[in-house]
Amino acid sequence: MLRGTMRQARAQEMEVFAAELNRPFGIAFYPSGPNPQFVYVANTDSIVRFRYQVGDSRKAARPRK
Repeated sequence: MLRGTMRQARAQEMEVFAAELNRPFGIAFYPSGPNPQFVYVANTDSIVRFRYQVGDSRKAARPRK
């Protein structure tokens, strides 16, 4: 996750939301809008879902396939 930018167009904070993924290449929040409840991550061999609340910077639990 990248948060905020500085004048040099760099992120102020960089943090890993979820590890142990298999070459992830896509992400989606559900439902769309200002208050998503889940984040979906596409791996090369699966799609996993994490519970999400606005402002979370770390996953709450292991993903569900």
